Amino acid sequence: MTTICTISANSSDGFSSPAYSTNLPPDLAASGIDSGKWKKLIEEANEAVKFRWCPQCAIWAGCCFLPFFCNQHNKNIRPYMEELCDRWNKGELPAGLHVKYEMVTEAQSVKASNGSAAGKGSTLETYHKIHFCSGAPEQQTMGK
Repeated sequence: MTTICTISANSSDGFSSPAYSTNLPPDLAASGIDSGKWKKLIEEANEAVKFRWCPQCAIWAGCCFLPFFCNQHNKNIRPYMEELCDRWNKGELPAGLHVKYEMVTEAQSVKASNGSAAGKGSTLETYHKIHFCSGAPEQQTMGK
């Protein structure tokens, strides 16, 4: 399995839904995806990756922002993205091409605007990645 390209979405402010806003990558065009198909794929991906705020999240957010500390609003996206990738892998992509989903959360260092050491901290940034791959898909094993 070889990764042809990866597209990534993240929320610009932590409250708005992540979005894929990628032009058709040349490597995917060479693999048989045209601009019309790409537009449809991106629309489906943006629907799958949007935040779905549950009532419990709203209550906790109003009280103490607990869902943000647990990153649950991003974790809730996983089943939708996995279902999307399964659907794409079952016939929506050209032969020999498949996708896999990955969620990556990284701590980003931030500083106060005045540059003082007292204003240092970090924030979590979560990326929702779709890897477009050629070759046979990896087999899932127990524990993965």
